[in-house]
Amino acid sequence: MANNTLTMCRSAGCSFFKYLEDNGIDHPMSITPDVVKAFHNQDVHSTPESKNAYGSKLRQLLRYMAGQDLVLPTLVFAVSAGCAPHRSIVDVLSDDMVKKIYEYREKASTPIELRDTAMVMLGLRMGIRGADILKLQVNDFDWKNKTVSFIQQKTRKAITLPVPTDVGNSVYKYIMDGRPESAAAGNGYIFIRHQAPYIPLKVTTACRGALKRILAEYGFELSAGQGFHMTRKTFATRMLRAGNRLDDISNALGHARQETAEVYLERDEDKMRLCPLEFGGVLS
Repeated sequence: MANNTLTMCRSAGCSFFKYLEDNGIDHPMSITPDVVKAFHNQDVHSTPESKNAYGSKLRQLLRYMAGQDLVLPTLVFAVSAGCAPHRSIVDVLSDDMVKKIYEYREKASTPIELRDTAMVMLGLRMGIRGADILKLQVNDFDWKNKTVSFIQQKTRKAITLPVPTDVGNSVYKYIMDGRPESAAAGNGYIFIRHQAPYIPLKVTTACRGALKRILAEYGFELSAGQGFHMTRKTFATRMLRAGNRLDDISNALGHARQETAEVYLERDEDKMRLCPLEFGGVLS
């Protein structure tokens, strides 16, 4: 699990056990469905989504305790769901934004501009996540065969991708003309700080900052809640509109499951219009 997930598990568990302690419950078999429901009802969160997230962690805890024969296996069903699962509509970069990114690439000359361009091109043209971009090393690139190979941070899945010429040129130009000579800590990594200490960039907001700076050059702003992941979504959506199969898109994105790519289907409006629902039986 990611550190944020572990933190949420720890927080939910500690809150639950603190509630038991405050109410004089000192034995697992004294944890009844009514106790679980009472805790869940009084556990205040800012949104139904956050309450549901903590509820899921409480279910995990109760399943574990049931597996240790500490509580009844059915106790987990006492935790109600605060909200139903939902899926947001994919937000992608507009055609004008993409056009301006290419314009920016043509005129980029300073070290920061070259770094920003290389990062954004890797996301826009190859769909690579920001966390994976920051982990890329020079040796990951096979310049002769125009491929890049790495292990994805999120899925731990090894992947090899073809490198489009414009992306390869952007990365190469940054390495040769923009990237500072680094200390030992930065050796091998492509994207590093441009101020001492010259160490690898570790914060994923570095990629988001690169995208924001390029778009701001032309008066564009990212919508609320959106970040560098929009480049990956734009890449997938463009593949779909170009007629690529869903499993090919999933493989290009390095998804662990093909179903993960299905979220992009709704962005292909032309093909969606070919699948209308009949209005027969609808009350006037």
